[in-house]
Amino acid sequence: MYWSSKNYSGNSNLRNERTSSVYGEANIPIGSFLKLGVSGRLKLTKDRVIIDRDSTFSNLKAQDFAFGSAYIRFENHRLELESSTGYETTLRFDSDQDHSAFGSVGTKFWIRNSFFYKNYAFNRAAYLKLGVRTLLSPVAYESQFYNTELNYWQSNSLTSDESMQFFVPAFFRLDAELSARVRAIMVVIRWENALDGLGQAGYFETASFPMPPRRLIVGIRAQFRN
Repeated sequence: MYWSSKNYSGNSNLRNERTSSVYGEANIPIGSFLKLGVSGRLKLTKDRVIIDRDSTFSNLKAQDFAFGSAYIRFENHRLELESSTGYETTLRFDSDQDHSAFGSVGTKFWIRNSFFYKNYAFNRAAYLKLGVRTLLSPVAYESQFYNTELNYWQSNSLTSDESMQFFVPAFFRLDAELSARVRAIMVVIRWENALDGLGQAGYFETASFPMPPRRLIVGIRAQFRN
């Protein structure tokens, strides 16, 4: 990072970041309609580049991450049901300088569920699929934020009293979705975060640049064949 400006100072002596990762997954079908799956990834990093308290760039000694997920899925000609969990945490945070609060990633635990019903309608003229997707984040976690001056995503930032900021609090999100296929035309209508304001604020992935509390998405795709 050689960027230098009024607020940040580059460092031409930085070492290149080195990353190694191991990934594995297993998918197990149970009968004709049920499927189970698990996956995991271990990521080992050395000399990760971070921004210090004095707005200069430096290297961490080492930082290791662990990711894991599991799901169960049911699907037949009428229903699609799926439940999954995702877990992410920092296993090791080792530095030769005072970086205890910088670049760290707290534990993130998500629970996702979806339920969809599908069938023909209008005398089989259209094929409809409608349902909901939910996302539960029971614990707060640190979110990356976009540093506009550096054009750079970073997860480390302190407030004036040196406490961590940009935490996404615990939240629950529900998206309602309807899709339809009529001959060569596909229509998708999705109402994201439909329960916003009902006992909670609306949160998405990043806390510093929040998306709209509710968002309606309409998509149309047509295929022309000769």
